[in-house]
Amino acid sequence: MGKKRLVMILGAGSSIPCGMPGVGDIDALMCGWAAEYAASRGVPDYFALAWVALTEHSRFGFASARQPVTFERVLSDLVALMHWLRPAPEGGALRVLVGAPVLPPNLAFTHPQGFGPSLEVKGMVAHLLARLGREMRARCNALAPDFPELLRWRQVLDGLRDRFEVAIYNLNYDTVALSCWPGASTGFGGDGCFDPASVHRRDWEGLFHLHGSVHFSLADPVGERIRWKDDLGGRFIDSDDRSADYGSNDNDFLRSTLVAGGFKLDQLLVEPFHTYRSALVRDAALADAIVIGGYGFTDAHVNRALRGPLLHALGRPPVLVLDWAGERTDPLDFREDRWSHALTQSLHAGGRWVGALGGVPERPWDLVAQGRCELSVPHRVALWYGGFTGAAPIIGRLAGWLDCGDDGLLG
Repeated sequence: MGKKRLVMILGAGSSIPCGMPGVGDIDALMCGWAAEYAASRGVPDYFALAWVALTEHSRFGFASARQPVTFERVLSDLVALMHWLRPAPEGGALRVLVGAPVLPPNLAFTHPQGFGPSLEVKGMVAHLLARLGREMRARCNALAPDFPELLRWRQVLDGLRDRFEVAIYNLNYDTVALSCWPGASTGFGGDGCFDPASVHRRDWEGLFHLHGSVHFSLADPVGERIRWKDDLGGRFIDSDDRSADYGSNDNDFLRSTLVAGGFKLDQLLVEPFHTYRSALVRDAALADAIVIGGYGFTDAHVNRALRGPLLHALGRPPVLVLDWAGERTDPLDFREDRWSHALTQSLHAGGRWVGALGGVPERPWDLVAQGRCELSVPHRVALWYGGFTGAAPIIGRLAGWLDCGDDGLLG
């Protein structure tokens, strides 16, 4: 009998130990890039203006319902603004509905006629995505193959692959996972061309960059075809503001190798992202076990791909979440933040959480010190709070638990 099948979902927290930027780092970089772009082009800093507006908006309401202001949310609002600014009959009718068929009085545009305002915002978004691609490639090129955290990352992956066939869905743009699994199937051939059928016909294993990769490049500035390039020092085209892909309701979206900001379901309609997402939905339903590493549960399409099978399956697969907690982090039962709510909803794992073998809620910091997990017993969901690479010393026990092992392996 062959190995069981495991789906692994990777968020930014899994790559931070290897020198990749977290959301806060990218926030700061984006602010700087936007200011430079605005100054060089003589246009307003729309990124900064949207950031201020979001910050003001986020002051209201219950603290537990407030979302932090991040580059992703700002990019989302800029894309929405880009749509809204398009003149009739394109764009949306909301400008008329809210009584503002003219341009917003608090925004200035150097080319206020026709498509000028929309193109100015679009140009800034394209520039920011291109800068993000270059930044990530530079960091990946600087990652030494013998970097200690990278070796521990590989230990985690090897420990899982010893017991399971593994399909990775990577939400990061970087090469950390690929460095630990060279030669993994990505759906791209040796000629750099994408073959959707190869993703659907595979037996199970593969590594799929659901939100883009530093190895992706637009084949040409005005086309939608994405190619794979091995040499990260070569020439890449990450985004171009001269063309667009049309999504739902005829909204236009930048052609880009990176999926960032809001409207992700629309951004995922082009290849290879469309194939990757459909494969994730299928694989999540067929998986014998699921591992989630460093993911903030902020992407609705990923959360729904998880929640559907876990809610409706006759036999739930065990789920292991590899995350990090600080000394003051409360047990999940006592937390009132967006991450904990999104986790329990996405994994359909409400109810009591306890320290493994302890039977009562315990501080995550203490659990890590004892090499133990937090556990939702009836839902078979375990949380390891010692960080992704911090799971390397106990990955054998964790993999054993995922392979229908006893809860004693978590404590």
